[in-house]
Amino acid sequence: MPGQSGNPGGVPKNKWLSDVTEEMLEEKLKDPTFRQQYKESLWQKLLAKGVVSAMTLDKVWERTEGKVTQPVDLNGNLNVTTVSERLRRAKERKNHNG
Repeated sequence: MPGQSGNPGGVPKNKWLSDVTEEMLEEKLKDPTFRQQYKESLWQKLLAKGVVSAMTLDKVWERTEGKVTQPVDLNGNLNVTTVSERLRRAKERKNHNG
């Protein structure tokens, strides 16, 4: 049907895994030691090479904060810039600048 979303109901009603994961992170990140370890782990993912680490970060962000906004310009063209693409470009700039 034209104009209908492929997922008209939105997020599935039974999202216990997301709820438990969010609850776990909220609890664990209150501990400064664990929070620092988590930050270091994320940093290592940012620095890792390959598609898998970038996809992992995309999925973590998507699950916790929703999909990255993809603006549409007045001509109707979709500007698709994913987090992984932004990270790739940042790594290239870092490697180029030393």
